[in-house]
Amino acid sequence: MNGIFLLKNKIIFISIFLVAFILRFACINKVEGLWYDELVMYNQAVQTDFKSVISVALTEDVHLPLYQILLHYWGKIFNFSDFALRSFSAFCGLSTVVVSFFIGKKLKSTEFGLITMSLFAINSMLIYYSQEVRMYELLALFGTLNILALINLRKNIWYVIWVISSSAMILTYTISVIYILIEIVAYIIYKGKDFDKKFLISTIILLLINFPVIWYLLHFSSKFTQFITGFYADWSSLFVVVQNFFTPKLIGLDNNPPHYMQEFLSGFKFSDFIFVFLPLLISAYFIINSVKRSKFALFLTALSFVFFLVEIFAFVFTDFKILSRYLIVILPNLLIVIMLGIENNKKYLVLFFIFLLINISYLIYSPNASFRMSRSGFLPLVRMLEQNNIQNGDIVVVWNRKDILHKYLDKKVYILSILKDFAYKSEVIFENTDRLNNTNEDGKKRILREYFKSDFVPANTVLLANYVIGNMQKGQKILITSHEYFNSFNHKSFVDIIDNDKDYNNMTYNNLMTTKSLLDFRLICDKNLTYRGVKIYSPYVLYVYEK
Repeated sequence: MNGIFLLKNKIIFISIFLVAFILRFACINKVEGLWYDELVMYNQAVQTDFKSVISVALTEDVHLPLYQILLHYWGKIFNFSDFALRSFSAFCGLSTVVVSFFIGKKLKSTEFGLITMSLFAINSMLIYYSQEVRMYELLALFGTLNILALINLRKNIWYVIWVISSSAMILTYTISVIYILIEIVAYIIYKGKDFDKKFLISTIILLLINFPVIWYLLHFSSKFTQFITGFYADWSSLFVVVQNFFTPKLIGLDNNPPHYMQEFLSGFKFSDFIFVFLPLLISAYFIINSVKRSKFALFLTALSFVFFLVEIFAFVFTDFKILSRYLIVILPNLLIVIMLGIENNKKYLVLFFIFLLINISYLIYSPNASFRMSRSGFLPLVRMLEQNNIQNGDIVVVWNRKDILHKYLDKKVYILSILKDFAYKSEVIFENTDRLNNTNEDGKKRILREYFKSDFVPANTVLLANYVIGNMQKGQKILITSHEYFNSFNHKSFVDIIDNDKDYNNMTYNNLMTTKSLLDFRLICDKNLTYRGVKIYSPYVLYVYEK
């Protein structure tokens, strides 16, 4: 009888693993190619050696470079194709699912290990980031391994694993420093009189190992506090996070939609009741039951809640934006808490299977299922350039980073960035440097509001544009690329946005800077070059000018 029981569990384990595998590898090779953040990781990982990866990552990014280092060696083994790069995240995602099984088995039983495994296998957010060339799925893996270590701390090897997983989290994602510090305090409170001194020794070792990292973060703190993002967040972004964590219907993964709660409630549909409201209700029921019955569940929930509060605090008092991916470190905790709230009786198991059915149905039938979701990749943009006969020596103007085209474009062209070469080098910015550095995003927008409204073209824009145009040869082209979002503006419509307080508040600082400089540069091109037309291939727009 026991043999049959063991065979049944093995079959279920393999079945769940296969489902997780299919959901992570199906549609993984996105036709759009890599999007902006993924190309940042690619450009860092593709460096020639270990030292170069670290140097470029620390220069260009706010996160520490463990993910980029591992991706570098993964690429060396397999290659740096889009599929190979994304496969590393898929591998991390599958590993996370397997580790979750051992957590459930240790905390309850083999059967509950399979329940935990199934929760991780079908979680849409974990599936989504298993197909993205970013550090978030690796972070989820280390976070899950970190919890497994905590529940096995009676054996010395698990103290070592806890130190390694904690260090790995910090080296993968900068904000994990705060998470680990909260975890240490929460764990000491959780253990109370049963506190093991070996954990204190492990904590000291962890701090000593990571002392250079802590020094680096403190020494270069201005790099993080002044880090400018183009993201949006308001209080409804909290609901965006909760929806993405516990339901199959993902939204706002690139950027939070403005005033999402208002939009969600005004357009509420029956499908929202099934695929958003019901999963949230069931998840909340299991979490509440878990916290009531399990001290460990209370520990995980408190740890997650305090970390969430820290991000809310940062959102209120700094330019930090609350995005779902910035909180993925606590998602494994909450899935484990859900498992701990499921009891072995008919009522709970029926609710659990309803939860599974909702998620699996959406994953199978919805065109917006997480593994089917597209990315705003730059491969179509390169195809547009090629279709418009881009030649060696042409000038390409991009609206953000200069290196977004390097992976796919095989022409030797000159690349300028609207944001980096024009917007942030304006004398208007230099004149207000101290004021801008000492205020948050809203303050920056207040300072520059009149500048955005004006038809004043900064001298640096005029000088650089004239220098570029003046040195062009006959037949040479300037190709201005942008996102279709920016194509919706002319000077009048842009001023209308700025004059409307609500619209102005909803527009990010980066987008305001980009739009202003893009309009200025196009105005100069219109006066000095032959306009050859505009091409649109959603979501990209291409303006072509010729000498």
